[in-house]
Amino acid sequence: MTNLEKYDKAFIRLFKVKKEDLPKMKYMGDKKWDSMAHMDLMSDLEEIFDIQISTVDVLDFTDYNKGKSSLDAMASKSKALTCFCMFGGVDPYAADSDFRRSPHGEQLLYIGGR
Repeated sequence: MTNLEKYDKAFIRLFKVKKEDLPKMKYMGDKKWDSMAHMDLMSDLEEIFDIQISTVDVLDFTDYNKGKSSLDAMASKSKALTCFCMFGGVDPYAADSDFRRSPHGEQLLYIGGR
């Protein structure tokens, strides 16, 4: 299962929505995504991806798409190779994958065009 699929599954499980509804989801823009559900989502994502989401990132996580961007930013700052490189459905082993170096020298997959 790709990271995007895991991310989507967390939203679908918690909010009981269809996949096609995910891009429209906004924190406090839907009665299902209140402050308690927001913290449940953050906890689920931390567990799923084995990460720690800072308070600033929790507050910045305002909708489905912004959440993907926030996770990408966290991965690029991380010293560990916890890359959310599968967002966007790119195969990291494909011949045309575009690898870049992180600020710490690790090889990360760059997904452009978002």
